[in-house]
Amino acid sequence: MKRILAVLLTVLTLLGTLTVGISAKQITPVYVIDDKTKKETDEIDYEKTLEKYLTTEITTPEAKLEEMELMYEKDGYQLWGDQFTGEVAVKNMASGQILFSNPYDVYSSGTDSIKKQLLSQVVIKYTDNDTEKLMYSFTEAAQRGQIKFKNIKNGIRVEYTIGREENRMLVPKQILKERFEENILDVFAAEINAESRELAEKGVPNENYTRLDKTTGKYIDVATGQEVSREQAVLVSEADWRNYYNESQYTKLVTDSGNQTWFLFNKLRANYNRKDLNEAATEALKNEMLLLYPITKEHAIYLFSPDATLTETMYVESLIKTYVPQYTFEDLDNDHAAAGYENTGDKAPALFKLAIEYTLDKWGLTARVPVNGLRFTESLYQLTYLSILPYMGAGANYYLDDKTDTFTGYDFFPDGSGTLFRHEDLATKGATIVNGKVYGQDYAYHTITGGHNEVVRYPVFGIVSNYHEKGTEKKLVSEAEYDAEGNVVTPAVYEDVETMRTEDRGFVAIIEEGDSLATIATNSSSNTHKYNSIEMQFYPRPRDTMNLANIISVGSNAPWTVVSSRKFVGNYKIRFIMLTDESIAKEKGITDYYAPTWMGMAQAYRDYLVEKGDLTALTEDDVNDDIPLYLQTFGTLETVEKIMSIPVNVMTPLTSFENVKTIYDELAENGISNIKFRLTGYANGGMYSGIPYKLNWEKSVGGKKGYEDLVKYANEKGFGVFPDFDFVYVRASQDKAFDGLSLKKHAVRTINDQYTSKRYYSATQQTFVGRFELAISPAYFNHFYSKLSENLLKYYPEGYKSGISVATLGTDLNSDFDEDEPYNRDDSEGFTVDLFKNLSNDFSEVMTDGANAFAWKYVDYIMNVPLDSSRYNRSSNAVPFIGVVLHGYVQMAGSPINMEGNIAYSFLKAIENGAGLSFTICYQNYEKLKEDRQLSQYYSVRYDILKSDIIKYYKKLNELTRDLQLVRISGHDFLIGERVPDADEIAADLKALEDAAKAEKEAAEKKLQEELRQMALSGRIDAVNNAKNALDSIRSSYEGTGAVLDPATGRTDRGLFDQLDAIKGYIEEYRAAAADVETYKAAAEAAKAAALATEATLREKSEIFNAAKTQLDDPKNADYAKLYAALEAAQKNYTSAVDTLNTLKGNYDTLRNAADAEAKNLSAAYEAAYARSAAAKAERDAIDKTKDPAGYEAASQRFTALDKETTAAYTQLRTKNLQLAAAANKYLAQTTVISTREAAVKTAEANCNAHSGKAQYDADRAVYDAANAEYTAAKEADDAAKKTLSEAETNYKNATTAQTTAQRKATGQVTTINNTIKKIASQRKIAVNAAKSAAYAAELLIPDPQYSAAFKADVQKAKDETMVLAAEVEDLFLKARELVAECYGIAAEVVEKIPEIPAVDETEKPADTETPDTPAEDEGYNYTKYTDDSGNIVKVTYENGVFFILNYNFFDVKVELDGKSYTIAKNGGVKVMADGSATYFTVTD
Repeated sequence: MKRILAVLLTVLTLLGTLTVGISAKQITPVYVIDDKTKKETDEIDYEKTLEKYLTTEITTPEAKLEEMELMYEKDGYQLWGDQFTGEVAVKNMASGQILFSNPYDVYSSGTDSIKKQLLSQVVIKYTDNDTEKLMYSFTEAAQRGQIKFKNIKNGIRVEYTIGREENRMLVPKQILKERFEENILDVFAAEINAESRELAEKGVPNENYTRLDKTTGKYIDVATGQEVSREQAVLVSEADWRNYYNESQYTKLVTDSGNQTWFLFNKLRANYNRKDLNEAATEALKNEMLLLYPITKEHAIYLFSPDATLTETMYVESLIKTYVPQYTFEDLDNDHAAAGYENTGDKAPALFKLAIEYTLDKWGLTARVPVNGLRFTESLYQLTYLSILPYMGAGANYYLDDKTDTFTGYDFFPDGSGTLFRHEDLATKGATIVNGKVYGQDYAYHTITGGHNEVVRYPVFGIVSNYHEKGTEKKLVSEAEYDAEGNVVTPAVYEDVETMRTEDRGFVAIIEEGDSLATIATNSSSNTHKYNSIEMQFYPRPRDTMNLANIISVGSNAPWTVVSSRKFVGNYKIRFIMLTDESIAKEKGITDYYAPTWMGMAQAYRDYLVEKGDLTALTEDDVNDDIPLYLQTFGTLETVEKIMSIPVNVMTPLTSFENVKTIYDELAENGISNIKFRLTGYANGGMYSGIPYKLNWEKSVGGKKGYEDLVKYANEKGFGVFPDFDFVYVRASQDKAFDGLSLKKHAVRTINDQYTSKRYYSATQQTFVGRFELAISPAYFNHFYSKLSENLLKYYPEGYKSGISVATLGTDLNSDFDEDEPYNRDDSEGFTVDLFKNLSNDFSEVMTDGANAFAWKYVDYIMNVPLDSSRYNRSSNAVPFIGVVLHGYVQMAGSPINMEGNIAYSFLKAIENGAGLSFTICYQNYEKLKEDRQLSQYYSVRYDILKSDIIKYYKKLNELTRDLQLVRISGHDFLIGERVPDADEIAADLKALEDAAKAEKEAAEKKLQEELRQMALSGRIDAVNNAKNALDSIRSSYEGTGAVLDPATGRTDRGLFDQLDAIKGYIEEYRAAAADVETYKAAAEAAKAAALATEATLREKSEIFNAAKTQLDDPKNADYAKLYAALEAAQKNYTSAVDTLNTLKGNYDTLRNAADAEAKNLSAAYEAAYARSAAAKAERDAIDKTKDPAGYEAASQRFTALDKETTAAYTQLRTKNLQLAAAANKYLAQTTVISTREAAVKTAEANCNAHSGKAQYDADRAVYDAANAEYTAAKEADDAAKKTLSEAETNYKNATTAQTTAQRKATGQVTTINNTIKKIASQRKIAVNAAKSAAYAAELLIPDPQYSAAFKADVQKAKDETMVLAAEVEDLFLKARELVAECYGIAAEVVEKIPEIPAVDETEKPADTETPDTPAEDEGYNYTKYTDDSGNIVKVTYENGVFFILNYNFFDVKVELDGKSYTIAKNGGVKVMADGSATYFTVTD
């Protein structure tokens, strides 16, 4: 019954949620079989049910969705779920596209273990006894039935219990020998022997002695190689395991029996040690055994191996459960008790509990993991990371299991500016895994990796897959033909054709919470499965591994792993925005969508940040006419100088405040005025400055007065000054007294409580090295800033523009594992954001480096933005993702161009990203930088040398991009072009073409001569037949065959004339339907207007009704309302009792009227007795027993006597007429009920009348009743109006359908006519060619003397006959054209596209003549040996139509684009305006 109810509920649920037809699921639950009854139980066998997911062939997204359940719908999206596997899917209702949490076609993807990984939504990596292990949700939760779905606001919550919930294991740790052997080993062995018998009956050989040749089906003796009969063959056999008792015989057991399952039996035995005094070899061993296991004095035992790992123990348990299913925990407890074993507590298996909450909003799907809900035994296991939805939207390499039918696509990975890992490039390269820590390295850790790659600055990634799907569909060959009544005369003809549905899919994911604790990894594992995915790994509990040799004095390298005491308890939250196939969007009229490209991802992310308020578009007030030029100047450096031969530390100026003015003046003279100066190393110690707490401008660069003058000068001239301060690091040597810094309090601590410093990757040392820059705890950033800002803001009088630079604040993010104040990276992000908020509030303009995404909201300028990717070996292309997002919102520049190895490349990257240029410069004493070990990299910073380059490159970029500062980037394409060959290559190509053309021409002429002669010989024979056949075919098409099509009417086939009649009929149908459409449309519009009016009235009456009800329900009416409700209930009960009485009275009267006289008399006597008895009872009940006990007793006696009389009268009546007695009893009993309920009504009325609130309630009630009546009337009117509207819309829809059907029929008929006239034209061509062949044969053969006169006469005759036939064909062709023209003229009223009629001129090509075999435009690019498709030719498009084509190659290229040709110099480009005008440029002269 439970099963039936469950099925019914499921069906009802589906009926209530599905908007399409219900399809039977392929995957249904498997239920546990009862061992005794051998019948299904109500319990689901999750393991067997989940196995179906590995083997069921699901080939389309729609088919997968049918296996799932609709869970929630909102804002144009549907959320689907699979309650067995935990899979979810989100469907965009507008486009119909679906995003799955896991691949839907895993049945064709690798081994079962791989499939289980692919079907997991959660992967957990943890440590057990220093061994790292992985757990997958499919295996450890789904197959255990430990996934639960719950409804939450705006979505669903999926709860996972990952791992084994049962702590106990069905593994006897100590068991009596006879119990183990008889109840476990013997049962196990019996199962194996039963299997062996089945194998032997099938003739399966023991392959240790006999093998079966699969080709011949013969048995072969292994030892001799000779063929043997089945009787002679050694087959799999049963065995007695006791004959192989000792471990040395275990292998022989498997060999002798030939059944490999004995190997599992031996695995079980091998985990147990037998303790038997009789088997002890010496007295000493006996004594030791007795000492350790006293029970062996009386019983031999088996002892489970104490060294077995948890995994091994679980394996033994699985063997017992599989092969000894009747062994229970009760048996286990009894065996332990009998063997004297006391369980001290087994180690609990790893068990993790967590939930993923999926919600929908207008952006799509959001997945949230509340980390405070993550539960596991932290005393036993250490969690390394949590991977959430690792296969969301995974892109496949090929279709289903056909490896030849490949897909394309890519993973977008946020490496630097952004990079693409193309699926087709990685499909044959095995495993490719690239990961990046969001926001870069955390120098609070000892373990640092990947620090010499570009940093992941924004928590965004995505996948695009160019998918296609094969299928078949019915293609209309010819339309059905109908008679005058609309009956089908000739059915439509269809044929099956193969189809290919293409669809570009994709999504972009944004980590909204927990981003700073995440690592993003792109994964292509083509050696194990076909999918490409991107995984998020979250680290809720920081852990670090260090080398003890670097910490304490130990003799060798010894790794030590420590876990932080501070745990992240926030949320991991990821937003998934679906991308929409552009062809689907066009087909369905969707205009607001993001294309399935990395550009679509960037636009979605940009819009998301704008709506969130993290990005604000720049305005005219925010930018200058010219783009900014960013100059980082070095201030002062402490050096050692000899004064009178004595070494003295002095502050040596590199660029003073006066120098900054000079630089500005010189550049301004050259037309460069929009300059942003970053002042590095001007205060608190210069280039190696101390903590920014106090503010001391270095005297060597001008001191306090110098900075005051510079600020004043900058505000007068309009350039920007941004002194740079480092809150993130401080040099240990700069920890000075009274500077506000206490390393003990303020410095970051590692997990083992050491100070830590920033480290740099050394290519020479192949490791990370520190430079004594100690990390400062982010918790104290604002502590230092509050003092610094107080000092710095004094330099900016009211009206002055103030600026500050905090380079490292935008690039570096460190935890702090201080034992007293531990902070994880998420905490640090919060502290950093707080400082950025304060900076933004206090200063006019803020500058930083990098910058990490959380800083974008608060800064105005970003330097050292990554404009390129790390260019990994297996990545396909770098893309300007960060440029697309930020351009037009935050002004930025890449790394200093004078520090780049390839200036041209960096210049083009700036254009590609919409960025400006920056330079690092030093005005004087630049040689001092080379002498400093850590600053020696700045060897190309001399301003006097760089000045001309600064002017040249800036002016070039400014001229190209100044008009685009406020225009967003809207497009980016990798173009294919042709390398421009040099003169020698051109000459060689021309020579090759000439030689090829000459050879081709000679061969063609020779071939033509032979073909002409052969054609002439065959033409004389075939020409007449071809012409006759063509004429017959045309007559049949034009005039019809004359065959009877309808015996009842005698209608015959009239060819094109029938088709003309059909066209006329369809047009009449169309016109009639069109008239109906107009009529019903007007009716529908009128009904809609009426419905809107009634709806408005209903809304008005509803408001009045609700107000009246609110008034009636007011608390002041509460007491009376209860009394009134009691009165209504009493009245209802009374009315109901009266109705029942009337019914019973009717039944009674009917039976009494039909009864005989005696029965009627008895009935009357019973009625009288009942009346007396009832009166006596009423008299008794009216007496107060306590006041008048005697009276009450007397009345009771009278009632008792009368009641007996009543009973006697009833008995007499019942004896006479059972039915009449029963009816009388019911009727009379009901009269008593009437009186009781009538009394209740009177009591209730009295209570109401006596209540003081009656008047108020009656007044409110009157208003309520009136409002209710009006509301009811309005509701009825609205329902009627809606019904009328529904009927009108149905009529309109039917008329529209009829109109469309008529149009479709007419269109189909035009297609039929077109096929007919094309066929006629084709036959006409055959006849014309036949005549030409005959004429050519006559021309070529008659003059030839080698042929006889008779032969020549035949040739002439053939010529004459074909000419006559061709003339008849031509006449019919012209008539057919006229008839078709008439058909088309009529059909043009409704048919959108009328085909062209084949031309009359013979020289014109007939419609079906094959075109030359030339490449079509859409067949792809025509590659040559000069083609360049390496991704080094880039097109960048802006929203105003302006675009650049950039050539990163070291050679000139030619590009064809939109019908125009562009020849672009190496390391150059072209800017094309919206009007098509082009400006070519090169970076270098």
